[in-house]
Amino acid sequence: MSIVLMSEKGQVTIPQDIRKRLHISKGDPLVVEMDPQGGIHLRVAAVFPVETYSEERLREFQGEDRLTPAERRRLQKALNA
Repeated sequence: MSIVLMSEKGQVTIPQDIRKRLHISKGDPLVVEMDPQGGIHLRVAAVFPVETYSEERLREFQGEDRLTPAERRRLQKALNA
């Protein structure tokens, strides 16, 4: 267990051994939550890139997502098995 002090700006420093074990470094996003008992939970945030597709790109995906007649027959055969 480590004891940390809060600065005037409300900042705390996570001890180095904990940062190393969690593989977190400067700039990594963290989530801060408070539990019903008033405790503070700090955890590494999961960040996923979001991409917005144009109508043209969506049509490309749809065109590439078509089954060939042979693929369709194999799939139908597998589903009826």
